[in-house]
Amino acid sequence: MSIVTDKNPLKTLKATWKKKTELLIECIKLVTRNVDRLKVCCLITMEEHNREVIEKLHANKSVSDEKHFEWQSQLRFYRVENDA
Repeated sequence: MSIVTDKNPLKTLKATWKKKTELLIECIKLVTRNVDRLKVCCLITMEEHNREVIEKLHANKSVSDEKHFEWQSQLRFYRVENDA
């Protein structure tokens, strides 16, 4: 069962990502140190990759829930070591 209440969550997410990327682009205009500029450029690159993934998922109309392969193929799994 999906808990998503938005009729088109990928479209909403795409708009949010676009605003976030535009904000990073505005930030790069304010950065003066080269190391900070490089960090912001890396963030922009990662966000653009994420935007492309969202567009790919949005274009694939068969992605209807969180169990679809196209959606799950974008998930990242990390192993958490338990010290106990």
